[in-house]
Amino acid sequence: MHLFAFCEAQGFGIWGFWELDGCDFSEISRAMQDVAKLEDFFISGRRVDALHRLSSSSKDVYASTWLLGSKRAVFIENRGKKSVQAQVTILGVQPAAKTRFSATLIDGTVLEDPAHIELDLPAASMKIILIEDISFKK
Repeated sequence: MHLFAFCEAQGFGIWGFWELDGCDFSEISRAMQDVAKLEDFFISGRRVDALHRLSSSSKDVYASTWLLGSKRAVFIENRGKKSVQAQVTILGVQPAAKTRFSATLIDGTVLEDPAHIELDLPAASMKIILIEDISFKK
């Protein structure tokens, strides 16, 4: 996921890595399921990192925001070896963020406040936040 969210890669390939085992391929499969859910962001969307503000006590935490119409995907990555907390402020969703926008983690967990999000990030992990403007839904 890092390749797509932070390096703006256009694809992914594996060849000749026979030291990978079933656990490795299970993780690759899980990540590719997330990539498939977010493919439109990477193909038709654009990266706009000015739409978030990240705060963390660790210098190993990074974020990127992808915009696709009225939807956003925010990627928060802990590249460090220790668990950390991070706070993400989503810019441009005020006023009335709680009534106008929905925010969920990619696994479906609903986040209470789309404008101010606090996350616990395990070592070497990534969380993906999906934000959608629901004021135009029928």
